[in-house]
Amino acid sequence: MKEIPYESGSYYIFDRAYYHFKMLYKIHQIGAFFVVRAKKNLQYKIIKWKRRL
Repeated sequence: MKEIPYESGSYYIFDRAYYHFKMLYKIHQIGAFFVVRAKKNLQYKIIKWKRRL
């Protein structure tokens, strides 16, 4: 994950093995987007909900 040159506005898709939350947050900070499949044992809390029309 560290070697990828991330670009603003781009989308990145990772496998379940790539749960490095600091790197995912850096991707978020530059304005890029990512998709990661959730592990079965992932513990999370919804902090914001937005209804899509």
